[in-house]
Amino acid sequence: MTHATRTLNLMLVAGMLLLMLACGQQSNCNGARFGSSGGTGSGSSGNVSSGGSVCGGGSTDSGGGGNGAIADFLYSLTYDTTVSSPTTNTVQGASLTTSGTFTNISGFNGPSFSFDSSQNMVIVNKQFLYIPQPKLNQIQAFSINHTTGALTAVQGSPFTTAGGSTVASDPQGHFLFVGSTSTGQISVFQINATTGVLTQNSNSPFFTTLLFSYFVSVDGQGKYLYVGQHNPSLPTGVFSIDPTTGDLQSVGTFSLGVSGGSIASFNSGASEFYVAGSGIGGDNNLYVFAIDPTTGIPSPVNGQPFPTSATPNFVAVHPSGKFLYVSELDSSQAGVFEGFQLDSSTGAVTALSNSPFSNFASMYECQFDQSGANLFCVSSTGYTVLTIDPSTGAPTSTIPELQAPPFVFAVTN
Repeated sequence: MTHATRTLNLMLVAGMLLLMLACGQQSNCNGARFGSSGGTGSGSSGNVSSGGSVCGGGSTDSGGGGNGAIADFLYSLTYDTTVSSPTTNTVQGASLTTSGTFTNISGFNGPSFSFDSSQNMVIVNKQFLYIPQPKLNQIQAFSINHTTGALTAVQGSPFTTAGGSTVASDPQGHFLFVGSTSTGQISVFQINATTGVLTQNSNSPFFTTLLFSYFVSVDGQGKYLYVGQHNPSLPTGVFSIDPTTGDLQSVGTFSLGVSGGSIASFNSGASEFYVAGSGIGGDNNLYVFAIDPTTGIPSPVNGQPFPTSATPNFVAVHPSGKFLYVSELDSSQAGVFEGFQLDSSTGAVTALSNSPFSNFASMYECQFDQSGANLFCVSSTGYTVLTIDPSTGAPTSTIPELQAPPFVFAVTN
């Protein structure tokens, strides 16, 4: 899915949500998508890997507006939606303060570059933002100022790559993995921990037997790379990661009828699970697979599949590994948002109290910050923040939504 297509789909879903909600319900939150893009995503932190180490930092409120220190930054990749053929991407910045002010960063001068079909963006080691440009065969790289949120191009950026639409890193932030939505090859880069400079592995790109490397995600120990093909009829590839060079070695594939998933890794390192939906409309179930620590191959846990209220569209995993948040869509209802607790021993999931959450009805895609305190979501009208209780997993929303068009985004604290 291209950046333009993905954003169009987000807007179509947003429109559908507004129509089905009769525009009368306040849009406080947003949902999430299976796989590593995105989340977002871009989206993983701590011991959770579903798209790289989404980390980041902030201290004073120089760029956030309002009172309180900056708790989180949010960056989104935008373009001009008023023209049929956009030529430029621009990165926008927002900040969340400890006092609950969520707003665009004052005076933020977001970098602009040639438009491309970027599928996601990822923040690594609390310091560096990476954005793939598949048609231009390059990766944009920026360092993050933890005080103001300002972005500065990493020396040598953009970096040349053999295509690729989605990116993920290992939790340690040593390597950047770049997958392609049009081929099965995977590019691997070493990340300079001080400068953010990317050095392509001498054996990269790695060619695979896969048709597509649509979803790329790394387990919480940084040992295995999982590559979903965005089609439940096609197998998911599993690759071991050399801890020194980042070299990939095929371990095998597993065909479990899922399109791509997220990984829940518990702090003890004793248990890891691959959590996914089939991606097939009408399949109202979550699938959970235990990851073999020796081979990396997942196998179904007892009791699955676990029923959901609608078709899972995206899963966000809490950094502790204990909680899952799923946005769901189907032909009869849109924006269903559910929360589950994941058993670290068995992999069984049970619904959280008051789930599905009726007051968070327009979710689409979500990402956690590194701490797990805040879950950022994109909705029909913008971005919102859910505060997560670390003991019960209960989400609350007291922070006003930041109204903006829905785009690819990444968050960091």
